[in-house]
Amino acid sequence: YFDTAKSELKPESTPALQEVAQPLGSDPSLKLWVVGHTDGVGAIDANMKLSQARAEAVVAALTTTYKVAPARLKGYGVGPLAPVASNAAEEGRAKNRRVELERQRELLNGQQLAAAERFAILELLRAPVHSALTLDATPDGVATLFFADEMATVYAVNATNGQLRWKQR
Repeated sequence: YFDTAKSELKPESTPALQEVAQPLGSDPSLKLWVVGHTDGVGAIDANMKLSQARAEAVVAALTTTYKVAPARLKGYGVGPLAPVASNAAEEGRAKNRRVELERQRELLNGQQLAAAERFAILELLRAPVHSALTLDATPDGVATLFFADEMATVYAVNATNGQLRWKQR
């Protein structure tokens, strides 16, 4: 849990951290993406940095307090680009200030793409990239890279061949 414009974990985050630490402690092969989010208040650049700081705060708590190996966690910030509630009222904004954990899965013939490889794909596309969002398989089974440019247009790109699947503003 986070206050507006803050990356410090609130005390009420402790039970959630304990819940996450339990499977990490019992399964040494488990690796997680730690994805930080913000509400829609403020500039996109500031929110992207803030969401990254929130992800890093959770990684720091799990590695220091719960002794999870840092190599098993990777933080990313996606700012306000994936809200779970409306930003029109404080109740919705509070829900959007969060960090989500996603199991790192093997993709592309059993090999994960490293962040450098993801950005290399983006470089090939020559798109003005603001932030990588996520790499995942879509329901049709295609490994897809989702990202946004500086104008907050979200793109879905086939991670195997670099072809644009769709874009939405």
